[in-house]
Amino acid sequence: MEGVIKAGWYREKRPRPCIQPLVLCVEASFFMKTVGIIGGFGPETTAKFLMLLISLWQKKNQNTRPEILLWNAPVDNKIEQKFILTGKNARKLLPLVISGARKLEAGGADFLVLPCNSLHIFMKNIRESVGIPILSIVEETTKFVAGKKIGQVGLLGTKATIKSGIFNSRLRKHHISVLVPEVGEQTSLNAVIHNLVRGRKTNRDSREVIRLVKRMAQDGTRDIILACTDLQLLVLKQKKVNLIDTLEVLAKATVEKMREQ
Repeated sequence: MEGVIKAGWYREKRPRPCIQPLVLCVEASFFMKTVGIIGGFGPETTAKFLMLLISLWQKKNQNTRPEILLWNAPVDNKIEQKFILTGKNARKLLPLVISGARKLEAGGADFLVLPCNSLHIFMKNIRESVGIPILSIVEETTKFVAGKKIGQVGLLGTKATIKSGIFNSRLRKHHISVLVPEVGEQTSLNAVIHNLVRGRKTNRDSREVIRLVKRMAQDGTRDIILACTDLQLLVLKQKKVNLIDTLEVLAKATVEKMREQ
């Protein structure tokens, strides 16, 4: 299928006798769900998520690799730039995401993941467009934070993520207060994220994010959610707060979903 890469072991839903010697036959007792990744927002983060999935899977299943479908979105750079820097153009990205979700479903995915926090503002629309489950990075991160009995978190993400309240509303249901960047800080953070999506990583951008983290720590926050998966690409060495990696949270939840019977 055009635009879809399939990696992993060959698995039939109904196991049959092995006829072709080059095909690896999986015993009927072995089961692995196929995950479909809606990727490309941005590309380096998608690649990191793919490798993280494989690494986490093999820690639990040393004899196999996971079965993965990957669709990389053909994103228009100008539309993406305006979305990241201003929070606008979001609706222009939705048809692209839905198209990818449907291609992955048609390709045989049992469930989908979207390793991009910002586009979860459309999770309801995306879920309604397919007939298979979609794990939510927002829901999984909320469960993780609530399970840690954390009372307050800082939230770093794009303007679209912060303004939409997709994290705030869920966290507050668990009596978790949320601290977000000030207007000028958010503008600077948007620029950092745009650099990362375009494959540009600088020490200056790392220092900018660390400065924001330390400012939030001064306001009493001890845990900060990196609610943009591209921020994990930066080297953020500091000892003030605990940084919660939403990409890792989603990857761990994905592996558990793949292992479900």
